[in-house]
Amino acid sequence: MPHDRLSDYYDHLARTHTTSETRWSHNDLVIWFVIGARCEMDMGGFHSVFDQFLQADDLDFLIDALRALDEPELADAFDRIRTVLREVDFYGREVDCYELPPATLKKLKDEEAVIRRGDRLWQLDDKLTKLLPLN
Repeated sequence: MPHDRLSDYYDHLARTHTTSETRWSHNDLVIWFVIGARCEMDMGGFHSVFDQFLQADDLDFLIDALRALDEPELADAFDRIRTVLREVDFYGREVDCYELPPATLKKLKDEEAVIRRGDRLWQLDDKLTKLLPLN
């Protein structure tokens, strides 16, 4: 089953992600950030994607990865989130999402609805499976 292989590979990445000598390929990083973002959403809620999982550079990478996967709607939603987070210096101040102004939280909630619509982020396994190493 190709999706089982993807799950196994993500588990492998999760076991090795803290090893400093590990050098991941670009495809490994795409798999890591796409699956990691959706896992974080499932386990900790939407805000935890930004509070706990994605740093500013990681968010940039995820947006580029989604564009490369031909997922412009998802990429645009995360891009708008990046803009909102920059406007409040989210990463510079190292605050949690729950500390953001109500208007900012509303914008994040609106983008969350776009990202969750049709479970699009969860429908990328076929595309991600094509990124797996051959061996």
